[in-house]
Amino acid sequence: MTEAETRQRFAQGLVRAAGVRDPRVAAAFSAVLREAFLPPPPWRIEGPGGSFASSDPAALYGDVRVAIEPGHDVWQAEPQLWAFVIDRLAVPAGGRVLLVGAGSGYLAAILAELVGSAGAVTALEAVPALAERARLVLRPWACVQVQAMDAADLDQLPFDRILVTCGITGLPATWPARLQDGARLAAPFTGADGGGVLLLLERRPDGIGVTPLSGVRIQPALGGLRDGRQERVLDGVRMADREALWQARSLRPQDQTRPAERIYGFAGQVLSTQPLGQ
Repeated sequence: MTEAETRQRFAQGLVRAAGVRDPRVAAAFSAVLREAFLPPPPWRIEGPGGSFASSDPAALYGDVRVAIEPGHDVWQAEPQLWAFVIDRLAVPAGGRVLLVGAGSGYLAAILAELVGSAGAVTALEAVPALAERARLVLRPWACVQVQAMDAADLDQLPFDRILVTCGITGLPATWPARLQDGARLAAPFTGADGGGVLLLLERRPDGIGVTPLSGVRIQPALGGLRDGRQERVLDGVRMADREALWQARSLRPQDQTRPAERIYGFAGQVLSTQPLGQ
């Protein structure tokens, strides 16, 4: 089997396992070489079958995570989850996308394939060394701009789609009001153990709707998207009801909600059980 055939088979597997509906997502995962975003082999790989080392690129094309920094807990995550989430984000051709947690740059390349040359991907990475490595390997995708910065420092959100790849405890106070009409934001809300729920937020005419997408166990964000006090609050919510975040249907200003509908609050906003329009 050729390398191209291996990647195509990998993408077809994502369609089946992750329920990918947009053929452009499968095509993007088929087109981008995963090994181009990794250190030299042998690679440290973890998957359903356990942990192992391999120098064979074919070993990368499964639902496995791969160490970006050998000896450190920095990984290129399993692609099945992100294929599913990116599919549900419905990234438009020509769109403007913000990626928070660029890591190796792999998902930035996937997003760049989706927006095309008429679009733009802004990839933020809080670790300067990782940002520089991602910047170099992403040169073939001219629509990608990599910045070493804390996403919480952004003062504008001129994006159609926002993808956060690391566990957060909340959004900056200014973000909900600055989401553009029709914008979608996907982010994992996680506790101290890395566990939580990945939520899809969408700016609609009558507010911000919320759809829980997937349970996750994921690395925590660095910087202003994660707060120690909020982490303790979120852990309390999860301990009281492990299904609480799965009940979120909207994000509302706290002063516009009733106590009975409040699931979890941050920065004056509340995840609410009430769907928009109610």
